[in-house]
Amino acid sequence: MTTPTQTSIAGAVIDRIHAWVQHRREIAELRDLDAGEFQRMAHELGLAPGYLDMLVQQGPPDAAELPLMMKALGFSQQTIDAINPREFQDMQTCCGECEHKHTCRNDISAETAAQNYQHYCANAEAIKAMKAAAQ
Repeated sequence: MTTPTQTSIAGAVIDRIHAWVQHRREIAELRDLDAGEFQRMAHELGLAPGYLDMLVQQGPPDAAELPLMMKALGFSQQTIDAINPREFQDMQTCCGECEHKHTCRNDISAETAAQNYQHYCANAEAIKAMKAAAQ
């Protein structure tokens, strides 16, 4: 008999494998672009081609905490969805590169994010500005 913990661990492993396979496909797809198409794509994203190449190689930053943090701070899903895509992408990049993920997850789980996030969250200023603009 499997326990809920075993099921969640197996699910997490399967999700990681799926993400890895997907990432490999995306790299292959981008490698199939000719140099002009790749440069055009980088320009449309507002990135230098070399930086885009580096990001592709790294894979997507794990920014799963960002929408969870924003919800913990009182943002609705509708408000999150309405954030300027470029600004949200910048926030995801900050979140993905964050060294305080453990603290962040603990605060979200303990429902103490509102009291503590400004002490460690690289997106604190952007979040504060969004909250102020919404009021």
